[in-house]
Amino acid sequence: MKLDNKGFAITSVLYGLLILFVILTSSYLAVLGAKSNRLDVITDDISSKYSLEKLTEPNKQITTSGYRTEYDGKYVFSITNSRYLNVSFECFTYLPKDYEIKLFCSDSFCHLVYNNNYISLFGDANCSNISDQNNIRLTKIYYNGVDDSE
Repeated sequence: MKLDNKGFAITSVLYGLLILFVILTSSYLAVLGAKSNRLDVITDDISSKYSLEKLTEPNKQITTSGYRTEYDGKYVFSITNSRYLNVSFECFTYLPKDYEIKLFCSDSFCHLVYNNNYISLFGDANCSNISDQNNIRLTKIYYNGVDDSE
């Protein structure tokens, strides 16, 4: 019986492709792991640099006359929508210091504005629908740094 060398050649090619596939897959996983570690370090650096751990509770009503922000930070608003059975929603946005915000009311809804541009509020789905000007209050400000508001 004479052995055929064709099977040996095909087997060596298949094993070579398998080894190449394993090497490529493991290197791809190593790159993804390193990327994840870098992102964790960057996220931790940003969180520690911009940690908004200080809190003040001004409980001020926002009106059409305006409000000047006192800090760089996260501003939390309580919005009571009389159209939705007086349910209160907690909404937030990030604002810089010395930002003049006003309440602009049209026929149907009111919006927070800065230089005639809407300020996006995040939180519940109803954060953009302020039903009248008496229903939005600034309840909390989270900020970082020294309290220099006075």
